[in-house]
Amino acid sequence: MGIKKGDKVKVEYICRLEDNRIIDKTQDNDPVEFTVGGDNVIKGFSSSVVGMKLNDEKTITLKAEEAYGLRRKELIKAIPRMTVPKDAIPEKGARISVDIGEEKTTATVIDITDKLIVLDANHPLAGIDLTFDLKVVDIEKK
Repeated sequence: MGIKKGDKVKVEYICRLEDNRIIDKTQDNDPVEFTVGGDNVIKGFSSSVVGMKLNDEKTITLKAEEAYGLRRKELIKAIPRMTVPKDAIPEKGARISVDIGEEKTTATVIDITDKLIVLDANHPLAGIDLTFDLKVVDIEKK
């Protein structure tokens, strides 16, 4: 019987972009462990193992919506440069921690002008389709 929602699994994977560039992978003897249907891995990744068996392998491509979501324009904000101390101004491309309302999140500095610092709080992989080579290495049935 294959994997079903609620089972705890360990999966080895290689994650690639559309151009075949590897951006993430599990290391030997360090698979990702999760409960199928839970929220500790991206939704499309979790649902893709349903029905698989021990040592099964497959390749899946997740559309951005199933992975880290689409890019959201409302998560791009400009803040006045003068609100940041001169010695604390980050470089373009830096990932920094910022307060958005009552939440703290990480944002990428995408532009710095004389008057503004533009921040993007989208996940770096938002809007990108991802391909995973998967192998189930352990299953703990519910």
